[in-house]
Amino acid sequence: MKISYVLIIFNFFLTSAICQTENPPYISLGSSYGGGIVFQIDPTGQHGLIAAPFDQSHGTCWGNEGWINAAYMDNGKPNTEKIVSFLKEKRRLSCETPAAWICDTLTLCGFADWYLPSIDELITMNENRKLIGEFILGFYCSSTESNKANCWSVKFEPKSKCVSFQSSKLEKGYSVRCIRKF
Repeated sequence: MKISYVLIIFNFFLTSAICQTENPPYISLGSSYGGGIVFQIDPTGQHGLIAAPFDQSHGTCWGNEGWINAAYMDNGKPNTEKIVSFLKEKRRLSCETPAAWICDTLTLCGFADWYLPSIDELITMNENRKLIGEFILGFYCSSTESNKANCWSVKFEPKSKCVSFQSSKLEKGYSVRCIRKF
């Protein structure tokens, strides 16, 4: 019985820390804020990027083939919006739940503005993966497409230099970690 109370109290504080919505006095890399973990901060210290505290999927695809101009290298939000719009128009998905769709429909700690990171955002996430935690080994897809058949992805591996790859949009082996801005 005592263990149950301890677990309930621990989960309350853990959820409160991750779901923190008020600006703490000092936001730092690796701190829990806005539904996730801060992994990038701009020079003003007032804005940055937050990664969800855990993966949203393993083994999904990017989406259908076709050039949709989701080519932003440094901002995944417009890429995600373009991909989701394209998928809605197609009405026939190449896998059950494409990566951008997962992030676009995610609500975590009351935040519903998550998106699939661009290739540059994903590389930054990989560089700070120890601060964020809970990544598996393997490929994570970005929202950046390289041509009508391929997207950019990053292979997360311990002790390796970050390498990006052009990978098939139809590949069903990607992991997904959504991000949001603050």
